[in-house]
Amino acid sequence: MVAIALGLRLSGLTWGAPSKSLTLATYHPDEAITLYSMERMRQRGDLYPDDALWWGSLHYYLTGATLLTAKVAHLISSDNRGQMKEDFRQADRLYLIGRLISALSGLGSVILLGFIGKTLFDAKTGLTAAGLFAFSPAAIASDHFLKPDSLFLALGLLGLWMTFHWLKLGINLKRAFLIGVVFGLSASSKYTGFLYWPLALAAVWLGAKKPWKAASLTMAGLFLAFIVTCPYSVLSFNSFSHYFLGEISRVVNKDPRASSNLLLGVYQIITYYLPFSTSWLVAATGMAGIVIGTKWPAGPAKTIFLLGSLSTFAVISYSHTKNAI
Repeated sequence: MVAIALGLRLSGLTWGAPSKSLTLATYHPDEAITLYSMERMRQRGDLYPDDALWWGSLHYYLTGATLLTAKVAHLISSDNRGQMKEDFRQADRLYLIGRLISALSGLGSVILLGFIGKTLFDAKTGLTAAGLFAFSPAAIASDHFLKPDSLFLALGLLGLWMTFHWLKLGINLKRAFLIGVVFGLSASSKYTGFLYWPLALAAVWLGAKKPWKAASLTMAGLFLAFIVTCPYSVLSFNSFSHYFLGEISRVVNKDPRASSNLLLGVYQIITYYLPFSTSWLVAATGMAGIVIGTKWPAGPAKTIFLLGSLSTFAVISYSHTKNAI
């Protein structure tokens, strides 16, 4: 299953590449933001991520480091705009290398979902959860693009697996800090990862023998990882605020397409946005899983599971796109 999941994610990496679009951009308008921002960064000679701050900068820096390594290894012959316009296949390589990060992150998510299911229930449950995600068309499509969605999700799932696994073993101070670090990296990849932070704090509070000290270390890990990998959230706070608060404002004011009637809005989410984000199969089984989860015996795992379900619902209800996966 893992081999097939990887094949499905690698098979579409050339979709809409510059040699097909005959421009330096692809069919997906957001992909060029990363590369154009890197071009401006190189011209200035600093590390400011420009428009990549709309999302977070970990994926941006990881992509940049990967492309630099590829250039040193002579996998990229040129990143000069003029030369790439003469031969769009050179531009293809930039996108393909960046997209490979998304494909591998998506594969990581498949594997991590398997471990999460096994940790909470058994191997059969883990295999079912991994299989549903491995063959989900929306997930596969998202893993084909040079965007931070796949990386943020993989890091978030890694944090969830660590959380559930260590809830069984006991969360000591070191583990509390590491949980914070991983969820901090997820938020730095894409700000949607901030929705994991309440889960991290709740898990540590419920599973640690010294909840106040453990929760403090989790907060330290969250902010340390986020600031180190998204440094311009501090170094250029005004710019960061412009991008980040712009997203918050959109959420608070809501999309003008959304219904002002709460019940009608929930109905639209369940019957349209949720299936569009994850497919009807995953939406139906996911909602059934939430219902089953409410019948678990009271405990930390149940609390974290239900909080995670609410976070997922919140992401989908405000994003209105397949990126909600």
